[in-house]
Amino acid sequence: MRVSACLMLALSLWLGTGARAQTQDQTTPAAASTVSEAVLTGVPAVRQVRPGVTVPGTPPALNASITVRYGAERPRTILLLMPGYLGGAGSFDRLARQIVALDPGVAVWAVDRRGNLLEDHAALAQTGKAELEAIVRSGLPVRPASQLGFMRDWGLDTTLRDWRVAVLEARSITPEVYIGGHSMGASLAGLYAAYDFDGQPGYQDVRGLVMLDGTPNLLNGKLVSTQEYRRGFWGTLGPIAGLDTIGRLPYVNTFYYSPQRAIRGNAQARLAQLAPGSLLPTAA
Repeated sequence: MRVSACLMLALSLWLGTGARAQTQDQTTPAAASTVSEAVLTGVPAVRQVRPGVTVPGTPPALNASITVRYGAERPRTILLLMPGYLGGAGSFDRLARQIVALDPGVAVWAVDRRGNLLEDHAALAQTGKAELEAIVRSGLPVRPASQLGFMRDWGLDTTLRDWRVAVLEARSITPEVYIGGHSMGASLAGLYAAYDFDGQPGYQDVRGLVMLDGTPNLLNGKLVSTQEYRRGFWGTLGPIAGLDTIGRLPYVNTFYYSPQRAIRGNAQARLAQLAPGSLLPTAA
């Protein structure tokens, strides 16, 4: 997904930078391993795009709250999960299906941040093996940053308020609503609980938090200085744009991740699905 540089700058300002999270071993519950692939595949999943918070200057279609909803329409409990840095709703596909299969009274709503709406997967979904191999090597044209200046305003407030649209909708279905996330998503869950939504504290919206390889202070470390906030700096998750430069580069574009790299990675994943026994081509 295309991640807003403003969100990263806001997170750094709130949480500080410098300390890396400890990665813990994960174990799959024995019960989950007994669920058949047919049952997991049969779990209903529906992508819902709702109007989100309005950000001035953003095209109306991109002011959206997005969730992929696994399970029943009117469950007993709803768990809303925020993906980690550079992740999307698909990060939770397997986990969400397992949870619903083990307890059909629980629904899982996986969040896609609004940057996912900038992705066009048609070229990958409707392309054959040879064309996908060419995309892995050379990529596809991407929209230049100069056309996406509105992303500079997609910060922490936007992300949390988009998420809250889904949380409040879930609460209209059941009072048993939980939020959580993976890695950076766990930090966002902690910030949601602490956030002031125009006089309403976020923790009053939910029953509890679920942290997956993350904590509310995942990025905690030294405080961001005024100069770093203005000019940018190198943080725990790589280069962070400053307030003075965020308009020229409003999304994450680094040596390890960029829209072009994301396109090639998605093409590789599609190739692996179509031809699991073949070697993947290398990028040009």
